[in-house]
Parts: sequence; C-alpha cells; structure tokens
Amino acid sequence: MMSIGQFAYSTGLSVKTLRYYDEIGLLPAAEVDPFNGYRTYRGSQLREATLLRVLRASGMGVDEMRKALTHPHETDGLIARRRAELAVQRELEDWALGEVQRWQSTDASVVQTRDRAAQRWAGVAVSLDLRAVSDDVEGEASAAECMGRLEELSAQLHAELSSRGVAGPLEGEGRAWIELRSDPARASVIEVVSCIAVHAPVQP
Repeated sequence: MMSIGQFAYSTGLSVKTLRYYDEIGLLPAAEVDPFNGYRTYRGSQLREATLLRVLRASGMGVDEMRKALTHPHETDGLIARRRAELAVQRELEDWALGEVQRWQSTDASVVQTRDRAAQRWAGVAVSLDLRAVSDDVEGEASAAECMGRLEELSAQLHAELSSRGVAGPLEGEGRAWIELRSDPARASVIEVVSCIAVHAPVQP
C-alpha cells in the first residue's frame, strides 16, 4: 500500500487532485482510515492514475475521463472528439489574433476583392463568448460544449440535406467548412458556423 503522498509522487498528480478524484468517485482510494481520514492506494491503481494525468493534460473533463476508465473501448472516440474540439479552439484563437492585427493595421480600411464561382451552402451556427474561452478551465468546457452542439446540429442538417438529395458526402475539399463571424453589437461574442455545400436551392 502507498500513502497519498507516495502515490502523488509516483503518478504526478497532486495530493489535492487525488483527494478530489476520491471524493467524486473518479479514482477512489483503496482504503480510508475511519479515524484520521488518511487515504492509501494500491500499486495496481498507478496505471489508472497515470492515464487520468495524461487525459487531464489533454484538457478532457471529468465526465470524459470517467468514461475512458469505465469504457476503455470508447477512448479512441474520446480522443478524436478532443482533437476536433482543440482544432476549433485553435481556430478561434487564430481568428481572435487576426482580428487584433487587423484593427492595429493602418491599412485596415483597404478592401481586397476577388471573383469566384458562386457556391450554394446551408449551415447551422452556435454562439461562443470569447471571454469564457479565455479562462483556462471554463474555456475548455465552453469550447467543448460549443463543438459538441455544433457537431450535433451539423449532423442533423447533413442528414436532412442528404434526404432531399441536395448534398453529397462531406469528404472532399469544399464540401464542408467552418466560418467564424463577429457581431458588432457584441464584441466578445462570435458565431461558429458549420457550412455544408449544396448543389440546389434549399427551402426552409
């Protein structure tokens, strides 16, 4: 058996984190002394604790980490979703940095245009507050919630468009993309729009 201090040293998780994981049932201590509350752990728990440390470093939330422990066969799906969430978050950050540069540029009033063939598309949008994303903890949850909702709505839209015969598979360049739109009335809020190319007009 290992004391909580020894277990923390071996896993890289802090004592505070281990106590929290025990309290919420994510990684229960092997034994808890009924008199002094001291927690002890078994060596066999090192693997789960190390996995939790890595998942936490990736930005996964408690619910996802719990699922990775209880349903190991779903871990690949959880990783894929987290990668998608991070991709959206990076795109949001790049967009925000680009906005800063655009407003600072002395040539911001110059507009460049180019011609291209018209592209019909249909889309769904969710709003995201950049002030929430800037928070290390709540920002991850906000971005994850935004991405999850957008994926759900996008899947429903694609199914509907496909049933009408106006949209094909999403694989391939230009079939689907994400746009970020600012709202002049709400400087900290942007719309994340999931767009799907269609080859015919779409009626509501």
